[in-house]
Amino acid sequence: MNYEELITLTYESIEKHKKKDFDAVATEMIAESLKRGSMDNHTAIVVFFKWK
Repeated sequence: MNYEELITLTYESIEKHKKKDFDAVATEMIAESLKRGSMDNHTAIVVFFKWK
């Protein structure tokens, strides 16, 4: 998974979870990476900034 695919997946997941469940967003990121066969260690941190 390249960074562009990860960004797209993250934005789609944030919208799907209505900008409320960021644990689920991080879980989806890791699940997709594992599904694609990654054998690396995984850590995901999602930080959402509300800009005014």
